[in-house]
Amino acid sequence: MAEKGCIPTVVTFGILVDGLCKANRLTDAFELVEVMAERGCFPNALVFNGIMDALCKEGRSAEAYGYIETMRSMGVSPTIVTYNILIDGFCKEEKLHRALEILQEMTGRGHEPNHVTYNTFLHGLCKYGKVDDALALFRAMTEKKIRLDVYGYTTLIDGLCQAGKLAEAYSLLDEMENSGCVPKPGCYNAILSWLCKGSRINEAHKLFKRMTGSGILPDWLTFGMMVFGYCRGHRIDDALLLLQQMKSAGLAPREVIYNTLIDALNRAGRVSEAYRLLQEMISRGLSPNSRTYALMRKQQTDDSNLVVELDYRKECEFLRA
Repeated sequence: MAEKGCIPTVVTFGILVDGLCKANRLTDAFELVEVMAERGCFPNALVFNGIMDALCKEGRSAEAYGYIETMRSMGVSPTIVTYNILIDGFCKEEKLHRALEILQEMTGRGHEPNHVTYNTFLHGLCKYGKVDDALALFRAMTEKKIRLDVYGYTTLIDGLCQAGKLAEAYSLLDEMENSGCVPKPGCYNAILSWLCKGSRINEAHKLFKRMTGSGILPDWLTFGMMVFGYCRGHRIDDALLLLQQMKSAGLAPREVIYNTLIDALNRAGRVSEAYRLLQEMISRGLSPNSRTYALMRKQQTDDSNLVVELDYRKECEFLRA
């Protein structure tokens, strides 16, 4: 390119550096940055951010931070994106103290934290069980009139559930709705998951009704958890109704939902219904798991074609293994 008199610009170099980083060729990316400087084409913040992001994703956040001084030596000022990349990297490495130091440096240089900054901290704190610190951060945000977005609320609600603080999770969901931030299915799924796993199906049922009553469409995960919960709570008819609602919503039921329902029907002695559901499952190109297969194979049935189909599918699975 240069040999033909076409001098690469910082944009050209930036595209090349970005491609090398995405191809995990960091050494080549580093060398290219040096070539840029040698040719008087100094990298901009976008180029440095790409390299630092690649380093952080490899767990090399300390090395990435070293590029801050390199940037300044070339007259390039770190941006809020630069700092957010570093904060995210250190949080993922469970070096929250370093992330906080970066935050202090960031604010000291006139960069106000944005939603990405706060969400990153909330995720890091919740991930490593520091949910009380996450709540304290949320309250500090509230005092500063900084509104949490749906991702931040979902992260915090999930963190509270993970810590067994369901009452606080419910309270935060209420607060979220009252603030005008419309929840997504993930906000409800976080609580529903723990209710269903804890066999608190009546509470899960009420929350599910609250969710759908608010006009929020359940996703595949919501339906899956509720089917599991209903079956566990011996409310099979409710689970079967959900299966129909799921199909009506245009969501194709996955194998785990069919397997859960078939297992529950068998346990309840509703074998003919289990077989009908198994036929539907197979007609959709899905295969029963080993447990479902064994249960159905043991049952007495006149449907020899179904038994042959089951045996054929198990044989195919064995050959693929």
